[in-house]
Amino acid sequence: MKWLMTIALMALSVAVFAGDDVKIDGEFKQVANGKLKLWTQNKGSWAKPYGKIEILPGKDKDEHYVKIVAAEKDTHLYTLTKVPVKEGQTLEVEATFKGKGDAAFGAYYYTEKNQWVNRAYKIFSATDKFQEKKAVFKVKTYKDKVPAYARIVIMARKNSEITFEEVEVEVK
Repeated sequence: MKWLMTIALMALSVAVFAGDDVKIDGEFKQVANGKLKLWTQNKGSWAKPYGKIEILPGKDKDEHYVKIVAAEKDTHLYTLTKVPVKEGQTLEVEATFKGKGDAAFGAYYYTEKNQWVNRAYKIFSATDKFQEKKAVFKVKTYKDKVPAYARIVIMARKNSEITFEEVEVEVK
């Protein structure tokens, strides 16, 4: 009996300390009428004129690529899925992308009451071949606003054309 309890406690401790992969439709599988169901373009007035978002066939029949074409302003695409976070945790966003110009990805943070807290993202130079990059962020309070969730954001920086193959998120 003690042996079973020891194994159960070990399994529980591994589960507690392991990061949590979050399902955000990072392979862009959920598409309807040529648009992603679980991602949306940031159409804030600051982003005018808006860039273009294209859904392209992926490497597997049920996956898609997302091509983001930005001109004068950065073009942001973010998840509708809320990723639960707590102050002090680490948010890791990993993306596979290619293109021309600069790609960026990270998170928009919000309070429990859906108030904007802040954003965090890292910028990477694109190449003509798919590359995988990771951005790591520490979740923290900003101007007395405590983040309760994040929405993952991917983008093409101004005058860039970026194709994303996949996006993964882990909270630790």
